[in-house]
Amino acid sequence: MSIDKDLLESAKRQNIVISALLEQAIIEELKKKAEEIWIEENKTKLSRYNERISNEGVFSDDMRTF
Repeated sequence: MSIDKDLLESAKRQNIVISALLEQAIIEELKKKAEEIWIEENKTKLSRYNERISNEGVFSDDMRTF
């Protein structure tokens, strides 16, 4: 792994804990990728569900008072 020397020095001067910041960034990136994969894997099902709701509505449509 490499990092720009000036960037690293600036972060150290600001008391930024690089390892903690890196771990958090990796966690966030993994969550983002997992979400993208889930959406791609379920794209067809989500599309069919949304189409059905558009055509038929939801079960509570008759119960709403607003």
